[in-house]
Amino acid sequence: MGSKYTTETISGWDATPPSDDGTVSEANKVKYSTVKGKLSTPLKTAIENIDSKLTTHFNVGPTALITNTTLDSTHFNKVIQVSGSGVTLTLSDAATLTAGWFCDIISTDASNSVTLARTTGGNTINETAANITILSLQELRVIVNAAANGFLVSNKARHSKAFKTAEDYTHSGTLTMSGKSIIDASGTSAGHASTLNIWSSGNYFTPTGGPFTFTDFADAPQAGAEVELYCDSSHVFTDNANLEVDGDANWAAEAGDRVLLRAKSTTVFTVHPRKKTGNPIADQKIGYKKVASGTASAAATLDIDITPYYSYGTNFEVVLDSLISSSDDQDLYLRVSTDSGVSYNAGATDYKWVSSGARTVTGALVTVNNADAKIILNPSSGANMRQGSAGSGNVTLTVFHPNNAALKPHFKWDYEYQSAGEEFVGANGGGTRYAAQDTDHIRFLFASGNISCNWALYALT
Repeated sequence: MGSKYTTETISGWDATPPSDDGTVSEANKVKYSTVKGKLSTPLKTAIENIDSKLTTHFNVGPTALITNTTLDSTHFNKVIQVSGSGVTLTLSDAATLTAGWFCDIISTDASNSVTLARTTGGNTINETAANITILSLQELRVIVNAAANGFLVSNKARHSKAFKTAEDYTHSGTLTMSGKSIIDASGTSAGHASTLNIWSSGNYFTPTGGPFTFTDFADAPQAGAEVELYCDSSHVFTDNANLEVDGDANWAAEAGDRVLLRAKSTTVFTVHPRKKTGNPIADQKIGYKKVASGTASAAATLDIDITPYYSYGTNFEVVLDSLISSSDDQDLYLRVSTDSGVSYNAGATDYKWVSSGARTVTGALVTVNNADAKIILNPSSGANMRQGSAGSGNVTLTVFHPNNAALKPHFKWDYEYQSAGEEFVGANGGGTRYAAQDTDHIRFLFASGNISCNWALYALT
């Protein structure tokens, strides 16, 4: 095995020489045994020791390892070839090996990785107290880093056409590509609404499970990191302090949509949706901020909570499209709530309203009510919505100052639909909940039957 070279000294050289004063005596006779023992033998011994040390120092291998092995002082300056499944090479204590110890490790295995571990838990590898992975066909050099009480590992390219490493790689200079592209990895992980680590396995990521309403993600490794998230389900991305969604509103994805996520900081992320259809994302009106949307499907009522969006504006607009009634010839009602939707104002004198419009055959219509248990958005009876998709209608309703408890909430609307009598009806109107109150929910319902529609809530900014 390799070892550091140490200085060799000659032992016994010219030990107890004769006085050599010219006296003819037995002690002064020149004899082979005397010369050999005191001159040539010590030289021979020293030269052989030097040769042995140089052979050991420069005979660096390779040494083939196929089982778990501890790398110690005998592996100094050695070339280690390692192969096999589940093999761990463990570095001895850095302080015991001392500064200057090093060895080269080459994986000769085409498919299996190797773990490079540490005997002493406090020892570091590249200034981090953790083990690392040596990839198949990868070469590296390990050097004792005395200053950090650990080791420095220089990763080299795999013995193939591609550079590959399992460790983090920070590039501080300019990366210039010539005729080639950077190919991103992809990965999947079980989804979570607030702690999903989208940074763990490549730049193209698919959360599994759900659908989820995302409110946050795990911290990014650094500001500027980005990942494209593929939606395999109808996830919702919540616009908040952690997720800055394009359009400043919650965004509901369809299966197949994608979202580009960028780390504004390690804890704040910008969210940039991309539709699989290629259609534009923005559906905002100038001066309006879309804050919520959804669908009612054969529901007894459509209830919309406006309290989460008070900070966006004083007034709001609700749009209902593809409005369908399950029963024929039904009035469309509006009611409001002040107790988070637990109950809705329905007293006999709670509302005042007026609705006017015209039918394509019979002409103008006007209906008024100075004391009612609801607001009716369509004009007089006989011009109500036809049942099913044949009577499909659309509503735009403006809600004024609902969050001002000192004022009565006011409403104005436009409503168009096909009537039960086969006429097209265009209507508009205005009304009020005739009491000053803080209105937090609004409810749509037909006089009888169920309601179906798509809906969207806008804050007037």
